[in-house]
Amino acid sequence: MRLSLRVWQTALFFCVILVIMSILYYGLFSTLQTGVSSMAESQLRRESSELAHHMATDLQLNDTPEKIRDHLIDFIQIYEDDIWVYDKNGKLIFFANDRTTPGNHLDKAMTAGLSGKEYVWYSPSENRGVVGKPIEINGKNAGAIVVSTVAANAENVLFTARRELSYAFWIALAVSSLLGLAFSETIAYQVRALTRGAHEIARGKFDHRLTGLFLPHEMRDLTNSFNLMAEKLKHAFEALKTQQREMSAVIANMTEGVIEIDERGMLRLANHAAAKLLGFETEDLMGRKLDEIANDGILEVVVKSLAGKAASGISSHNDRVILVHAAPMRDEQLNTIASVVLMSDVTEQKRLEQAQKDFISNASHELRTPISSLKGFVELLESGAKDKKDVRDSFLRTMQSEIDRLQRLVEELFVLAQYDSGGAQLKLEECDVDKLIEDVYAVASPIADSSGINIHRMVETGLPKTSCDRDKIVQVLLSFVDNAIKHSEPGTTISLTARSVGKNGVEVGVTDEGVGISPDDLHKIFDPQ
Repeated sequence: MRLSLRVWQTALFFCVILVIMSILYYGLFSTLQTGVSSMAESQLRRESSELAHHMATDLQLNDTPEKIRDHLIDFIQIYEDDIWVYDKNGKLIFFANDRTTPGNHLDKAMTAGLSGKEYVWYSPSENRGVVGKPIEINGKNAGAIVVSTVAANAENVLFTARRELSYAFWIALAVSSLLGLAFSETIAYQVRALTRGAHEIARGKFDHRLTGLFLPHEMRDLTNSFNLMAEKLKHAFEALKTQQREMSAVIANMTEGVIEIDERGMLRLANHAAAKLLGFETEDLMGRKLDEIANDGILEVVVKSLAGKAASGISSHNDRVILVHAAPMRDEQLNTIASVVLMSDVTEQKRLEQAQKDFISNASHELRTPISSLKGFVELLESGAKDKKDVRDSFLRTMQSEIDRLQRLVEELFVLAQYDSGGAQLKLEECDVDKLIEDVYAVASPIADSSGINIHRMVETGLPKTSCDRDKIVQVLLSFVDNAIKHSEPGTTISLTARSVGKNGVEVGVTDEGVGISPDDLHKIFDPQ
């Protein structure tokens, strides 16, 4: 069962007051009872002594009972005691007994009195007592007197005292309990205010402040400390929110993908770039396991970082080449609790690197043949072929053809390098398509004739002038013609075509009768091979 602070404090205060009042009550009553008993016993002794002295001086033991009664009647009425008078032989010569029952104490008191001794018995719990006294006449023991009394007055005093103490006890207990309740309510109110303030701060309301009047200095210090804490927390969280907004803005706008993965492999953070690289929407990534959205290459890097070591690697994912860096995140005990992963799209970089390799490979391959051919012709001329005019002229024409071919290869390789590096620029100008086709034909026909291949022009009349980079178009068409010559059989025909398309467009092309490209290789037509 949950009890409030007010109940606990009130109960504690009540118990303390109850214990204190109980001790005081029983202490006072016990002291009063002892005092009353002592007074009653002393009074009983004094009464018995006075009566014994009176009997010894004014009466004779051989007087008649009536005379003794007449003489003692005033004493009996004043003190309201019971009296037994014995002669020296123990004979009862007078008694007045209608109030008490001394029991066996009567015989003890008589025996003690006859032997010249005093006998006193008093019971505080019964509020009655018995006293035995010797009666001495002329220095000799002439008998004994026994006085028995009921301490009615003492009992009344004790009863009245107990009643008044009980009233005082309950009144004091009630007043102290009310005071304790009021005090505990004051403290409990401030504690509840502290609790409400703590809940407000937990909900992010750092403007909440506590106030309090007439409080103990400890509570005032606690209230002031709470308000100071709230003020500092407000500034700290404002600074933290500002930092988080800045960090979120930086992460959200990074071109690199950033994700955070906990020790269970669950994604806790991902920016838009990371979601794009992984092929998901950002909101679809949260709370998912990495092995559900990433390939083995990325997982391998992340697993190493979760093991406590920074790792990196390159992986292909969704037709993209991704460079992955992962670093462990540790707590105060240096235990790895998460991994921060940075992913960069290096697809274009890898493509350029591969293009550079292919460019070097293609350049080496394409240049090797004409250079080797020129080197062979030069060696033949030096070995004596230069002295034969017809052979020399044939070699020179062939060498000129190879040089032209070499020049075209160098120009093509240069153009490819420009395109791969993104440095190619078009020089647009108004072009006459008829003249452009004629120039391509003039350059390509000698090469085709040497291979036994015919070039046929199919140009539509009345073509409009168009805007283009003339040199680049000529270069592309010559490349197509050269490729057609390589893959066509002698006696076949290559056609240069030009026709109007749309309102002001012109379409140019090259067709041949060669074997063509396999359908399985069509997707590689624009790869730099």
